[in-house]
Amino acid sequence: MIIGMIEVREDGHVALFFLEGEHQGMGVEGELFRRGIAAARIINPSISKATVRSSPNAVPIYERLGFRRLEGLEGEGSIPSIPMVLDLG
Repeated sequence: MIIGMIEVREDGHVALFFLEGEHQGMGVEGELFRRGIAAARIINPSISKATVRSSPNAVPIYERLGFRRLEGLEGEGSIPSIPMVLDLG
C-alpha cells in the first residue's frame, strides 16, 4: 500500500510531495523528504538547497520541515503557489 510519494528533481526542487491524511503528523513527512533529497543527491551531490512552490494550505508542513517563504505569491493559471526554500548546508 502506498501512503505517500515525493519527487525531488536533480536541482533540489520538490516537484511532488503527497502523504495520505491519516499518516500526516507522524514523522513520515520528514523521512520521506530526507529520502527524496538523498536520492536527488545521488544524481547531483552538490545540491545545497531545496525549493518548492507550495500550495497555500501546505505551507505549515514545509515550514515544519525547515523551509522558509520567499517573497510573493505566484500562480500558474488559477492555482496560487508560494515559493519556499530550504538551505541544506
